[in-house]
Amino acid sequence: DPEWLSEFLCYVRTQCVEVFEASSDDVASRVSSKKVRLGQAGIRCRFCAHREYHDRAGRSASYPTTKCRIYQSLTMMLRDHFVKCEDMP
Repeated sequence: DPEWLSEFLCYVRTQCVEVFEASSDDVASRVSSKKVRLGQAGIRCRFCAHREYHDRAGRSASYPTTKCRIYQSLTMMLRDHFVKCEDMP
């Protein structure tokens, strides 16, 4: 990763987010305009992942549909979620 990502992004990737598979609860909690499939790969905030979806700050999880959208999803999480996340140290 250090070859391709800045030191800051390496830190965020290793310390602030986690990769996961969408559960049936994840699928049910998404609005119909942003369908998520059971087992679909996603990234989420590791600090508030233990909370119910509706109890987390916005953009706590994302399901990028292509590899190119992973960076975009992460930057939106940095901008919109981490500043509001009540569980972030």
